[in-house]
Amino acid sequence: MSGKSLGRGRGRIVSAAVASVALASCATTAANNRASDELSRESEAAARAQAQRETQQAQQQALARYRAAVARESSAALTERAFTAGEGFRGAVASAGDVAVSRVANGHRVRFSIGAEQPVECVVLDQQGDLANMLRAVYENIRGNFVRSAIEAVDAGVVGGNGYLDAAFVYNVNSSGRVMVGSVKIRTLTTGDRSAICTHDEPGYRQSFHRAIVPLMRGARPSPRDANYVVSLNDHRIGVQLLRFREEQGITIEETYASTLIARGEADLTAIDSVTIERYTADGVLESQREIENTNLTLENNVWQREANTLRYHFEGTHLGRPLTGVAVAHEVLRAATPTISAFARRALASSDALAPTERERFNSANPLTVTRSRIELAQRVDSAHAWLTITSPRRSTRALVGPDGMPTEMHTELGRLTVITRRVDGEPQ
Repeated sequence: MSGKSLGRGRGRIVSAAVASVALASCATTAANNRASDELSRESEAAARAQAQRETQQAQQQALARYRAAVARESSAALTERAFTAGEGFRGAVASAGDVAVSRVANGHRVRFSIGAEQPVECVVLDQQGDLANMLRAVYENIRGNFVRSAIEAVDAGVVGGNGYLDAAFVYNVNSSGRVMVGSVKIRTLTTGDRSAICTHDEPGYRQSFHRAIVPLMRGARPSPRDANYVVSLNDHRIGVQLLRFREEQGITIEETYASTLIARGEADLTAIDSVTIERYTADGVLESQREIENTNLTLENNVWQREANTLRYHFEGTHLGRPLTGVAVAHEVLRAATPTISAFARRALASSDALAPTERERFNSANPLTVTRSRIELAQRVDSAHAWLTITSPRRSTRALVGPDGMPTEMHTELGRLTVITRRVDGEPQ
């Protein structure tokens, strides 16, 4: 081969080699770029994971601080201190300091310390109010100021013959660009012939809040003839009932006051307050019945009035949101509920012999112009002073434990998967 041709051949080889090196160099650069990109993505992923861990750690620390705040109670000595709210009312609270009283619309504001950063405020109203609807109204007014709120707990009870409802909720609020967490406790209560609303805007201090208000509820005791009940739904206390008897010109008047507060979902409360007034003769014949119900500030007022010496009861009220009047006709003389159950219970306890069931007719609120029949029968004698009765109506069945006075001490009503338990209490529920 000539040198010229060899040169051309070496040139081609060198060119190929150079090209190969160039290609290799490009491949190496691409590989280096890919490696660099992968390292960058790994670094970003590691940074995100670290940020996520730091966020979770911060959330866990915040949750731990909140739980610690919720669990705290006052270490201050709470001393019972009397106060006067206008003419005719003297009450007391357990306070860590002085009690300040000032006049507000429809009542008096009572402000005092329980040893926390924020004070407790109670408004003692000039009259009685609807416990459940009052609490819901306060809750709705407060929650409107926050970014987000959630109900923590609902409770109910009786102290000194006076019923109360409780609700506690947490909230988020923006403060200087930061989202802060807070907690509010609300209690509505009866104190004699008045009602009161108490609040405390600070996490924790739940037992301290309760202890501080107890003297206010023990200050005025109702009649010894009153029977107080606490209502639970699947073991969660949600309401209170007061059964009161009085006499008026030969007529016995039975009044049932009920207040129920139900949490629905994360932030909604349903409030139901009702009053049922039965007037009956000495032998238990029902003369009239009145039912007033306030559900989330929507009022219904229904009245059944007996036409003299007949089985006809004239009805005037509301059904399905519309006014309704008419006549409900009974098949037999209507009997008031409590004396009918009590008389049957006393017969069941007076003898160990078999006892035939008894029946009574009652008004049906689902259809006010009809009368439905309920059956009362002995289920079990527990001992010489207590027995279980079964009270069955078309829509439900209730088991009632009655005591020696014939009054129910405990009632269980099955509503599908829900169980409503109503227990009589003389003081604070256990």
